[in-house]
Amino acid sequence: MKYIIIFLLAVIPLVSCGGKRGSEREMAEAFVLLDEVMDNQEAIAAGKQARIDSLRTIPACASDKRALYEAYDVLFQEYHKWNVDSAYHYADLKKALADELGTPEFICDAALDLAQQHLITCLYNESMSTLKALDSSLVVSSGRLPEYLYLWYDIYHGLVQTTRYESLRREYREKERRYLDLCRENITEESILYYNTMSKVMLPAGQGEQFIALVRKRIEAGNTGPEDLARLHYWAGKAYQETGDERRALLHMAISSRYDLTLPVKTYGSLISLMGLCYYSGDIERAYRYATRGYVDAVDMSDSKRIASIAKLLPDIIIQYEQYSATKRRQITLFTIVLLVFLAALSFALMLLHGNLRRLHKANVEIAENARKLQESNRIKDTYLGEFLSMFSEHISSLEKYRSSLRVSAKQNDFDILLQELRSDRFIDAEREALYDKFDKTFLELFPDFVAQLNALLREDMQLGEGLSEGKLSNELRVFALMRLGVTEPARISKFLRLSSTTVYNYRVKLRNAAACPREEFESRLMRIGE
Repeated sequence: MKYIIIFLLAVIPLVSCGGKRGSEREMAEAFVLLDEVMDNQEAIAAGKQARIDSLRTIPACASDKRALYEAYDVLFQEYHKWNVDSAYHYADLKKALADELGTPEFICDAALDLAQQHLITCLYNESMSTLKALDSSLVVSSGRLPEYLYLWYDIYHGLVQTTRYESLRREYREKERRYLDLCRENITEESILYYNTMSKVMLPAGQGEQFIALVRKRIEAGNTGPEDLARLHYWAGKAYQETGDERRALLHMAISSRYDLTLPVKTYGSLISLMGLCYYSGDIERAYRYATRGYVDAVDMSDSKRIASIAKLLPDIIIQYEQYSATKRRQITLFTIVLLVFLAALSFALMLLHGNLRRLHKANVEIAENARKLQESNRIKDTYLGEFLSMFSEHISSLEKYRSSLRVSAKQNDFDILLQELRSDRFIDAEREALYDKFDKTFLELFPDFVAQLNALLREDMQLGEGLSEGKLSNELRVFALMRLGVTEPARISKFLRLSSTTVYNYRVKLRNAAACPREEFESRLMRIGE
């Protein structure tokens, strides 16, 4: 079932992209799925680590050295695009064991893997040295010629991009073209490298539509794993970009990114290309999110080529994101002002209505009691409204200081400090703690005897609030403070206090069971505290 879903997700965008409305819908769905994967990265990474932890026990159980080599190979593949140090560790173990065994197949496999790992970290000379030391006859006899040739092409392609000396660049470009021709002659459609090769041949020749048809044929054939689907959609996105269809380019880059992050890997081109497409299409919020994620992963993998690609746009993205955030804050401020004006008008109308009711029903005790409750409700509302305005002003000041510190780091191109700030929870934690302090202080000013009156409803062995500082509430007390204010939905309470709905439910059940009064009356008596 999993592979059927993967196949459908891969094929539908290519098959159903005929209508503009369908394409827009597919693109929106692709971004929703990508956002879900990015939001779930901690769980995905934990799953990968758990899988690796289980695989690391296999070498100790290997029955012979061949089985040991295969165990090392499995671990290398897991770490290859995920953790540089561990990948090199198992690549070295593979090479040493292959040399010891003298098995041609293992010697070739270990050398190709080590050269590929050097290439990821942009160690082009080391990658070349590894390949030069490998007997080419072993490559042919092992059936690994496509990988061998494409590695040479990739090395010279990287050198062309990173070399400043024009004479060397011309030399590397010539060798790049030569190996691309060899790849074209020797790599067949059965290998995924065929599509990498043909993209290098057909897209510069203006054959984007023909290349897209080639990719569609491979995807529709089925039996393609997530890693290869990530590559195919990446090259489909590049092809659409070459033909000027930016919308479909966005669609396929989003799909490719989702596959990469689901695997998961930290070396990729899809999310970085998607960052650029979003930036140039005006979607600054997504461009900023993808840039920061791509930068973190590139740094983790010591991938200087991708770090450089991100660095070209990152300062401009940060500046525009600041402008976007400032505009959004102004909109929120305007909305808040309008809301406050509305609340003030509503309060005035309620006061008029309240006065009329009092004059019309002065003798009615029940209406008088309701009027008193309404007045108390207005007092609570006015108190919290004033505190909200104060807190909102303080929060804007904090955001301004935080933005200024990020802008200084961005202008100084100090990406390490910028990254530390972006990954740190200090700012959010401080703001949240200030919110809880403000809530506790305001609530206890309104209900100074709340803790004592709540404890009066409970058995002596279940008293709350012992050991708390003056003017402070525990999370358990805050749950019942919110209930006293009329916030009774568990979802709203858990969201405000950053607790799970289960925890909120357990607090309520525990105190109902500990009530000194009948259990069914506990919450109604709680709502009368302070009257």
